[in-house]
Amino acid sequence: MLNAEIEKTLKKIADTQLVHARLMETNDRKWDKRFEGLQSLAENHERRVENLEQAAEHLHRATEKLWRVAETHERRLDDGARRTATLEDQVRTTLASIDRLIKMLEDFAKGRKRENGRRK
Repeated sequence: MLNAEIEKTLKKIADTQLVHARLMETNDRKWDKRFEGLQSLAENHERRVENLEQAAEHLHRATEKLWRVAETHERRLDDGARRTATLEDQVRTTLASIDRLIKMLEDFAKGRKRENGRRK
């Protein structure tokens, strides 16, 4: 009877070990899947980081180009402002000269002065 009980106990132990082995196999598969999933996530993350770095570099180059264009426009505006100021000065001088010429013509037409500048 003792032998039967020992065999029964050994059978229970063997069954328990079998269950533990299956549980460990299942656990190993789950961990492997999780690890593969983490590796996949890490690879995706690396690709995203690379894409973001490329996008950042593209934005940096575009920003530099826009700064150069803005500087060119600013120089042109400054040149245009200088030219406009010069033209305004020339227009004022021209208008003053025209005003003096009109005054002289009016005086001449009225006979106030002769060519030598004397009055009649």
